[in-house]
Amino acid sequence: MDSTILRNAVLLIITTLVVTQITKPGQPYTFKNTLSVYYTPVIILPPVNNEALLEEDAIEARNQKLPLRFAVPIDVNFNLTNSGAWYILPNGDRLWRLKIISPGAKLTSIIFNHYNLPTGAQLFIIGNEERQEFLGALTSENNKAHGRLSTRPIEGESVTLEYYEPKEVTGRGNLSIQTIMHGYRNVFPKSEPMQDLSGPCNINVRCPLGGYYHDQVRSVAAITTGRFGRICSGTMIATADPTDKKQYFLTAAHCGSDTSDWVLVFNYESSTCPRGGERTLDDTVSGLKVVAKNVETDFLLLEVEETIPKEYNVYLSGWNALNHNEQHFACAIHHPMGDVKKVSCTYLPLMHASFPGSFPGSHWKVQRWFNGTTERGSSGSALFDSQRRIVGQLTGGTADCSWPEGYDAFGKISASWKTGNKYQRLKDWLDPKNTGVMFIDGRYLYRD
Repeated sequence: MDSTILRNAVLLIITTLVVTQITKPGQPYTFKNTLSVYYTPVIILPPVNNEALLEEDAIEARNQKLPLRFAVPIDVNFNLTNSGAWYILPNGDRLWRLKIISPGAKLTSIIFNHYNLPTGAQLFIIGNEERQEFLGALTSENNKAHGRLSTRPIEGESVTLEYYEPKEVTGRGNLSIQTIMHGYRNVFPKSEPMQDLSGPCNINVRCPLGGYYHDQVRSVAAITTGRFGRICSGTMIATADPTDKKQYFLTAAHCGSDTSDWVLVFNYESSTCPRGGERTLDDTVSGLKVVAKNVETDFLLLEVEETIPKEYNVYLSGWNALNHNEQHFACAIHHPMGDVKKVSCTYLPLMHASFPGSFPGSHWKVQRWFNGTTERGSSGSALFDSQRRIVGQLTGGTADCSWPEGYDAFGKISASWKTGNKYQRLKDWLDPKNTGVMFIDGRYLYRD
């Protein structure tokens, strides 16, 4: 390789050519074509002490409310002008490539503080080039008013960005990377052999127990919380208006509030009931805005900014805002330790309870789980009653596979219903026409 090809971070090279994050079909240009002059600038980031971070996590695990951390941010400033290499293709189109390595990372993801692509341009985030693993194509349909974009984690310590820009829109693209997330814990293992990260008592949603909540399973997603570098769980939730297509998502307030860089991972579940089955990470969306929040009842209602693709087959779960504890059967669907989707059930009555920092009766207490449990990463997950309706979202507790008698506390839908002003309660958003209904069944986002 001729080291004089690129002496600066940016160099225009004239070449000849032999010729889900919501993404569009396609492959990186270099997967299908060969460049006669081929050099991708590489930036190696400062080392991160993975072991020290894991030791911090072991201490932090004693806190019942903190979500699971899996990554830490590395601040950078890479853009189309000061980094990477441009290649001009024979037809006048352009290609820009940059490889970034975060040594020792199990996962790598990117936060763009400026993302604005013109029509026809495509961005691919490539992980393992030999196995042709990539995220994309990201296009102008991923543009947002605030100009930011986050990507889902990609397995491995390196990512290569490949940006294709047609000659008709030369120079109109704007890409600027603010943060590289160094994932020191592989919470989304996709490579062989498949593995489950949560405790052995947890039960895949593909098992018979999950079958009772078949539709509701499709409303649950894992959350990566941007620069916060943590994992939570949450649930798409319906409004009382059956014609409403609002993409509302319910999780816990303690998962964070700077949500513009959050990514939702739908359908991350095992293909089998036994542990270790194949799984996919393709069904993702990024960017959420806060609709309402209440710290005492620990709910966070968000609206998904990107239009969720129909092929994700997402369900909007129903809810129950009545404050009674006649239920003798309730289940949570969640991502413990960032694992594939699991289901946990109790057969004891839910109890009125509180949680540190909340008012009396603000939470439902699960006295113990009889099937499965919850773990860090389960924060924000919905508790479903025997009628398959959401009655609360997980705040915290002591439940664990090693302690079957441990409890969990879920912020009540009923307590969140009328508490505070419209930005601190659920009623105004989940019953926008003020019908007075106190419970509804769910429905699919794209079905009548």
